[in-house]
Amino acid sequence: METVTIIIPTHNYGRYIAETLDSLRNQTYSNWECLIIDDGSADDTAAVVSAYVASDSRFRYIYQDCQGVSAARNHGLHLATGAYIQFLDADDLLPPPKLARHVGYLQQHPEADIVYSSVRYFANNDQNKLSFSFDMANIEWMPKLDATPYSALSHLMHRNIMPIHAPLSRAGLLKRVGPFSSSMKHCEDWDYWFRCAAIGGQIRYLDAADAIALIRIHQVSASQDGAAMLVGGRLMMEQFVNYLRKHPTHIRRSQQTALKRMRAIDLLRERKLTAGLLLGLSTAGQPTEGEASMRDVLFWFKKMLFAF
Repeated sequence: METVTIIIPTHNYGRYIAETLDSLRNQTYSNWECLIIDDGSADDTAAVVSAYVASDSRFRYIYQDCQGVSAARNHGLHLATGAYIQFLDADDLLPPPKLARHVGYLQQHPEADIVYSSVRYFANNDQNKLSFSFDMANIEWMPKLDATPYSALSHLMHRNIMPIHAPLSRAGLLKRVGPFSSSMKHCEDWDYWFRCAAIGGQIRYLDAADAIALIRIHQVSASQDGAAMLVGGRLMMEQFVNYLRKHPTHIRRSQQTALKRMRAIDLLRERKLTAGLLLGLSTAGQPTEGEASMRDVLFWFKKMLFAF
């Protein structure tokens, strides 16, 4: 059995983390290591985790000064020894068959690099009421990919495709991708999956009810901060274009055009008229794969120009 490394960043989640670690001890797949990266907690996290470390050698506790969730995940990636990587937040849960189902899929599909299943959200301590969406409206939003990396990119150009702990990933792919962007406070997982797909990572969906992940909704959940997530989404468009400048051959031309036009429209909406227009014009006459056209770029340029 190959080892799965589970990386859990935590910051002042001592009140939740025991339940999270219990969900790992209940996994039917037993060959795993869990790296708990404490990112400067000031609560009882260390005391709670110490009991698990003392009773089960698969748990490791690592403390670092507060540097953010991306730095914590990167610390875990540096220490990981497993063939597979499972990210998990300190307030969320994995059902018992999750690791076994995803390891089995990757073993049976050597062409796949990442396998993911659906998630369900639950309101704090009430696991009896589950929802496909974080607003508890039970609306499905995750695409079900089973195609080429270009298909994954087509989705990722517009929105994230999965929460951080939905997938299990091959460690080899993540080593090629490199670390999470420490400068991003939100949407860092979206950026990471984009980079995985951009270098050719094969992302597959496994439709398995027993392989879902459970996400706790509470007042300090990062996904509840709508304004910050909006800022993160805008930063993602900038990240995409910066990635294209550094790695122009990894993404086919039509998708590059679509990304640049979407970023151009975003710049125009921010009233950065010169930058937005120049970026949009740089794609004139090029084939596109996406919803943004040159007509859209010019429409937003005129709209913002007359708004001044």
